[in-house]
Amino acid sequence: MSIRKLVAVGGAMAAATLGLGVATPGADASNLRGAECFGEPVTIVWGPSAVATEGDDVILGTDNGDEIDALGGDDIVCAEDGADAVFGGDGDDHVHGGDGDDYVYGNGGADNLQGVFGNDHLYGGGGMDLVNGNNGNDFALGDGGADNVFGGPGKDDVQGGKQGDRVDGDHGNDQVRGDDGNDHLVGGPETDDCFGGTGNDHAQTCEHKHGVPRAG
Repeated sequence: MSIRKLVAVGGAMAAATLGLGVATPGADASNLRGAECFGEPVTIVWGPSAVATEGDDVILGTDNGDEIDALGGDDIVCAEDGADAVFGGDGDDHVHGGDGDDYVYGNGGADNLQGVFGNDHLYGGGGMDLVNGNNGNDFALGDGGADNVFGGPGKDDVQGGKQGDRVDGDHGNDQVRGDDGNDHLVGGPETDDCFGGTGNDHAQTCEHKHGVPRAG
């Protein structure tokens, strides 16, 4: 299936992340029995016929590997377990990938993207984003905007993007890249490689530095 299609895999619904209740496929908000995603009532349960709106949605996925396009608005998405593909769309979105190897795209806006467990690929897009791979061997890119990018525990490839970013590999043997802009690079406690790119960059706790001052 193309990850650009507005399609989701059906199946049993899981309890919402950090929330309550269990939903059934195709359920509307009146049947969610208190299900929440990051403390907000769920408005859309993903399934084969689910469609997001251009407003502010709170979307709950399944454990089967979903393809979720949240469209416009300031959306909150709990993708749950499985290998998911989530598109935040325009707006300031908060996306929780859950367990599994996920692909998460923030697109426009100031987004908060969390990979959680699994080997995830996270792309912040335009805006000042918080991108965190968390556990697993992750790829995390801030892209446009002055971003905060964290790898989390694992062997990660973390990149800042087009402006002045903070890029932190955290635990594990990481590749930390500033790319464009004046970046602050942090390797973390293990053996890390830090690459400055263009701009006046600073690096700390990096065992191997490339294109940044040796001091710091």
